[in-house]
Amino acid sequence: MDWGARLFWGFMVWVTINLVWLRFLEPVASMWVGCTVATVGLIVTMVVLKRLFPMDGAPLRTS
Repeated sequence: MDWGARLFWGFMVWVTINLVWLRFLEPVASMWVGCTVATVGLIVTMVVLKRLFPMDGAPLRTS
């Protein structure tokens, strides 16, 4: 998976976390907290996808 695809899925996670935060958690905590959580989710998604799918597009072998 190349950098552009990881960035795309990272932003999809970011948008989803923000929308869920707005719907359910906005009365409890500020949107700034939600944005921070979503940014951490974006970074984690990009790191995990890089480890699961290297540049050649094939999953890593565990054995």
